[in-house]
Amino acid sequence: MELMTLFYDDLAKTQNAIVSFEKAQKTMKNNYPTRPDLWGGFVLVR
Repeated sequence: MELMTLFYDDLAKTQNAIVSFEKAQKTMKNNYPTRPDLWGGFVLVR
């Protein structure tokens, strides 16, 4: 839920899905470096 919240909050501001997804995933990776199950299993399909 946290990854998607970060993604959609940024997407509403930037209107750029690629940048928003990468930002959200990077934030999650920094917040939970030992929990890749929270951020590593998601991909953006265009």
